[in-house]
Amino acid sequence: MAAWQGRRGGTGGLHPQPLVRKQATGSSVQTQLSSPKKWFGKRAFTGIQVGRHFTATTEELGNAWIQHEEHPHFFTSLKIAENGGFANVHEIFVPTRYLWALLMIGTLVVNISVLTYGNIRALMTGPWVDESEGGFLISSFILQNYLGKKLQPVKFVAVLELVLMSAFSIWIAVNIFRMCRNRTKKDVCWRWQAAAHLFWDVLPELSTCSAMRMLRYVNPQVFLLDLSNEITGVVERKGSKMCVPLLWFLLRRLVALIVGFDAFVVKFSAAADAGRLLNAFAFLNQMLGVVQVARLSRRRLIVYIFGGKDVFMNQSEELLQHTWHAMLAYRVWVVSGNFRIRIMWFLAVMLSYSDYDFQSLTLNTRDASASLAALQETDRAKEEPDPPEDVEPISDRAQIWVHDL
Repeated sequence: MAAWQGRRGGTGGLHPQPLVRKQATGSSVQTQLSSPKKWFGKRAFTGIQVGRHFTATTEELGNAWIQHEEHPHFFTSLKIAENGGFANVHEIFVPTRYLWALLMIGTLVVNISVLTYGNIRALMTGPWVDESEGGFLISSFILQNYLGKKLQPVKFVAVLELVLMSAFSIWIAVNIFRMCRNRTKKDVCWRWQAAAHLFWDVLPELSTCSAMRMLRYVNPQVFLLDLSNEITGVVERKGSKMCVPLLWFLLRRLVALIVGFDAFVVKFSAAADAGRLLNAFAFLNQMLGVVQVARLSRRRLIVYIFGGKDVFMNQSEELLQHTWHAMLAYRVWVVSGNFRIRIMWFLAVMLSYSDYDFQSLTLNTRDASASLAALQETDRAKEEPDPPEDVEPISDRAQIWVHDL
């Protein structure tokens, strides 16, 4: 099978590059170039194609194995953009940005309205203390054993979510204040880093904010990754803090599990009994946002690019990452000046930024066939045996013969 090399274009499609394949003829293996049209003909490609995915045949897999077993060069077409990819920022300005930006704004407005109105209404109606026996909430069980009384589950979740809304409001106000501050040259990075943090971290979190968000921190993938980082920090500190940060980390995750589970049970019961479509949609949106896949994927790419081989970002690497995001936000503002209604384009791109944009900006592609041919020629040159030490070079022997004559 040919080694498929593709790149993402302006329309999001895959554009094939020249392909390289090997054919086994007798005991030798020949390398030849093949065009995509010839290689993906009826005889060469007999797998079942579904969208961008396909099922390769045994012959294709066998040819690919033979090719890369001798010269394993899988990533010859990839190159990290050393300049940060800022020269290609204009490529992410496409009209579909407005669609995703409107979707983000819609979910943001619905979630804020449901949280504000629903929680205030829950606090204004009904008693605060639950006199009934039993219950299914972990927090109620703890309060009953230690305080002798149980707080109404709905009141508990309402208070928690209003506190979260207040924290997000303060968070947004702080970032807006930082964006408006531009006194010295050093404030420029501070300003645009606040803009990047507001649009790419705070607003996506607020669009799906709920008490159920606590379950994110006990998700196995998130928990194990954070636990690995904490253990790495303990090893780097050589136990200087007596593992106190690690114990505090485990305690916080236990509290997140209790609060998140109780919030899920309460909100699920409320969404099932309310009979309102808007509340059901808000609950579904909050449930899907417990673990933000887009933000988690972007964070994983950030660690891949800035963290390096050790899969851990120290303070200098974190500083580099924040600086890159600040400069990217600034470049988006500069490029948006080339379009009509500058502020609309800026908001559309900032609200719809995703991990796809990060990958397209930070990676460059080059001619896969030329790079692979050059690497294979280098490998063959390395494999050629050196001349024996006891044999004199031909030029030296010729000089001896001339001297004898």
